[in-house]
Amino acid sequence: MKELVEGIAKALVDYPDEVQVTAVEGSEVTVLELRANPEDLGKIIGRQGRTAQAIRILLGAAGMKVHRRFTLEVLDGQKAIHSRQSALSEKPARTVGAEFGRI
Repeated sequence: MKELVEGIAKALVDYPDEVQVTAVEGSEVTVLELRANPEDLGKIIGRQGRTAQAIRILLGAAGMKVHRRFTLEVLDGQKAIHSRQSALSEKPARTVGAEFGRI
């Protein structure tokens, strides 16, 4: 799985040599930590996190085959950029149009 994430990430970024994927194995879940050049993080995460979510979906499907759960964390240095827990607890952002009743 590590190679899968690394291959996808290297195909997306401008600095593929700086992509690193580290696997942290637990009893039920393997966390794949993805690090890249700070300029490339937006390409890995994608708009509204869609690219990172697509990679997570692929990990879930591939994990079914090997009967193992995998999660992806995109890291900036030592800090997680996006984690599922924080994404679930955040309130959705208001749009400007909603304030004026257009949406």
